[in-house]
Amino acid sequence: MAHKLYISIHVLVTCLLLSSQAFACSTAAWLGGSSGDVTVNDPANGVPSVSGSCGFKVFGSGYVQDNSPDTEDEFIGRFYFFPQFSGTGNTDIFVAYSNEASTELFSVSYDGSQITIDATAAGGGTASVAISGTKWHLIEFSWVSGATGGLWIDADATLDSASATFDSGSGAVEAVRLGAPSGLDGLSGEAFFDDYVSVSYT
Repeated sequence: MAHKLYISIHVLVTCLLLSSQAFACSTAAWLGGSSGDVTVNDPANGVPSVSGSCGFKVFGSGYVQDNSPDTEDEFIGRFYFFPQFSGTGNTDIFVAYSNEASTELFSVSYDGSQITIDATAAGGGTASVAISGTKWHLIEFSWVSGATGGLWIDADATLDSASATFDSGSGAVEAVRLGAPSGLDGLSGEAFFDDYVSVSYT
């Protein structure tokens, strides 16, 4: 129940951190910058945006980074993901770190057929949910140090039970990356991201 309450708060409060970063037609809005094969997605050239004027896409090893979390032991995130990949592989699409991007706490990955959240680096567990179709998928998660986390795929976290739950392990979030921070790892093509929102608690 607590997880659903926090998600509803982050949707309703207008001043929340990062709520507009995926909308601006520039990756410069991200507090940790961007790196590698990442560029703004212009809806006029293909995939329509979920909200706002545009999001961004990755077409190799690339990501945007946010360094604003400050030793947060509860982190809630939401973003839209549109994969256009072929091949066989497993790529991280979101990674949270216990410092500015050198020590991983947990990740969200895509292998062509399912989304997996993996907190084994924090001493926790994993959870996976199948997805299909070349379309926008809504991904939401709640990671809570020392407690059970939740993963929602194409579901409303304010209304629906978690699609899967997992042991979060323990630690504190200091930075996050969204995109393909570890490369495409066997997959080829590109993926689009939009409407990223996060909330964290110390």
